Amino acid sequence: MPPKKNLWLDFAHHPEQSRGKIVLSAFASRRGGRKGDSVFALPPAEPVNEIGSDIFKYPPPVMKTIEEILKLPNNENKVIELDNYIFELEQSKGFDNLTNTEKVIFCIENLEREVNNGGFNQFFVNSSGNYWKQTQETLKEIGALKTLDIFARALSVFSNTTPSIDRDTRINEVEALGDEKEKFLYDLDRQFYKYEDDIGRLLLSYVDAHVDGISRK
Repeated sequence: MPPKKNLWLDFAHHPEQSRGKIVLSAFASRRGGRKGDSVFALPPAEPVNEIGSDIFKYPPPVMKTIEEILKLPNNENKVIELDNYIFELEQSKGFDNLTNTEKVIFCIENLEREVNNGGFNQFFVNSSGNYWKQTQETLKEIGALKTLDIFARALSVFSNTTPSIDRDTRINEVEALGDEKEKFLYDLDRQFYKYEDDIGRLLLSYVDAHVDGISRK
C-alpha cells in the first residue's frame, strides 16, 4: 500500500521561515493497531515547504497477488495485505461493483480500523458508517456473533436503531446523542477491544472458503 493512502499532517511553525512547514508521517498500513495499540508507522518523511512538492520519499511497495497474500506465514500480515488489496479494488471500481466476498472484507476491515482508531463514534461519523447495514450482515456472515451483538447495541443509540446512510445527516445524529449515549458507545468500544471473537481468524477462514470471489488484478 503506498503511504499516501493514509497519513496524518502535523503543522509545525519554524521561526526561521515566513510560513509553517508541513511534517508528514506516512503510515505503512491503513489499519489501526489491535486493541487500541498504535498503528504501524514508517519514519516521518522529510519536511517540505509546499504541498505540491514531491513529498513522498519512499518507493511504493509492490502489491501482492491474492495467492501471495494467502501464503504469508503471519495471519496479521495476511489481513493487512487483504485490507490493502480490497481498498485498491474499491477505489478503482466502487463499493457497489465489488463482489460479495470483497464487500465482506471491506466492511470488516472498515469496522476494525475505525473502531480501533476512534471508537464507534468514529465509525459512524466517517464514511464507514455509510455501510453500517452491510457491516452488520458481514459480521453475521463470518460468524463474529459476539461482535455482532456489540454492533447491534451500538446501533441502539440511534432512533429506531437506524442511523442515516447519508454521512452529513449521520454526523448530525451523532452530535445530538448526548453524554449518556456517548458514554454507552465508549463502554462498547472497551468491549470491542477485548476481541472475544477472533475477527482476523474468522475473516481468513471466510476468505479461504470464498477465495474465488476475489477479483484478480
